[in-house]
Amino acid sequence: MDLHLDDRLLHGRILHGWLPVLKPARLVLVARGLVGSPQAALYAEAAAELGLPLICCEPDGSPPPLAAADFWLTNSPQAARDLQAGGAAIRRLVIVGLRDAGGSPLAVDFTPDADSRAALLQLGESGIAVLVQRFPGEAAVPLAALAGGAGLRERG
Repeated sequence: MDLHLDDRLLHGRILHGWLPVLKPARLVLVARGLVGSPQAALYAEAAAELGLPLICCEPDGSPPPLAAADFWLTNSPQAARDLQAGGAAIRRLVIVGLRDAGGSPLAVDFTPDADSRAALLQLGESGIAVLVQRFPGEAAVPLAALAGGAGLRERG
């Protein structure tokens, strides 16, 4: 499966950019503390406006059964790593939006915090393709290509 990553989780660009283009059967959100939260209820309302069933799950719990037409979305590289450790078959991690501690988009200034960098490295080393694709229809670019050839390693 493709797991999409956006640190803001569900917002306008996902709701009105990605979902109408990809036309998923279900929206699956993976985030720590989301299940049963007031935020999950807001996300369910937003998904319902698009006619999409919403599933919320914890990254370190049992993932729901996969369906080919699902749109999976998480808000951190660490959650993606935990989801994989729980048995999810992630083929590609597609970074839609992820900002570093200073608020800069990674595609512009690749300086993620140490925890995010470590999680992205672990995912890449486990065979998952780590890509950046800001909009559907735009070519997905390997994250290493955006890091000035430095890959996911810390730059000096």
